[in-house]
Amino acid sequence: MSDLNLTEADLREHTAGGSFERGERYFEDGAVRKVNVRSGELEAYVQGSAPNPYVATVQLDSGGVQEARCTCPYHEGSWCKHIAAALLAHLREHDEREQQPLRALIGDRSRDELVALIERLAERDPRVREWMEEETL
Repeated sequence: MSDLNLTEADLREHTAGGSFERGERYFEDGAVRKVNVRSGELEAYVQGSAPNPYVATVQLDSGGVQEARCTCPYHEGSWCKHIAAALLAHLREHDEREQQPLRALIGDRSRDELVALIERLAERDPRVREWMEEETL
């Protein structure tokens, strides 16, 4: 999002207890596996101490960050190191390539391949199961 109004100083203001410094180390050590930016949302996969990466999701607009959340257990009222690492990756690398449409990503995958993919996604992020349950209601 090229018009994002966020600086590293802003990022420091929203972190506490060393989260910015630890997030910076995560970023520098390559823990930010993937950053997707689409429709005003940044989603990043950040490898932490758990076997699967944490998912940091940040709602963005021209005014900056509107909301930030992470699948990690940190809930201290400020942004965790995974959110800090994700936003640093966004600020420092500007990796904002255009996202392929979902249909293009699905391609010619078989039903079994798609089921296996959904199962892997649900293992990484329990919200996938919740979303699927909501869609079947």
